[in-house]
Amino acid sequence: MLQGILDRTEAIVIRTIGRKIEAADYEEIIDGHGEHILTLPNFPLISVTSVEYLLNGVWNLIDPISYSPLNRTGDIRFPVMIVPRGFGNIRVIYRA
Repeated sequence: MLQGILDRTEAIVIRTIGRKIEAADYEEIIDGHGEHILTLPNFPLISVTSVEYLLNGVWNLIDPISYSPLNRTGDIRFPVMIVPRGFGNIRVIYRA
């Protein structure tokens, strides 16, 4: 009975805030907006394994020295480059 209450409460919290609250690994395919910031749907960030962009059907790794995760907000900042604009052209593997 207690587990059922906990499960329902967790489902309400997830539905209310729009994301899970326990740490998990994610692989997201998201749109690039031609900006210096990439916002991930799950946060806070624990770690970023890789960030890649799609060019001519091939995923290209972005050097980790080119970005810095902003752990509390779920953003990744690219101070020296702009994230390429496109639909489903950015792949991020991370833990949040």
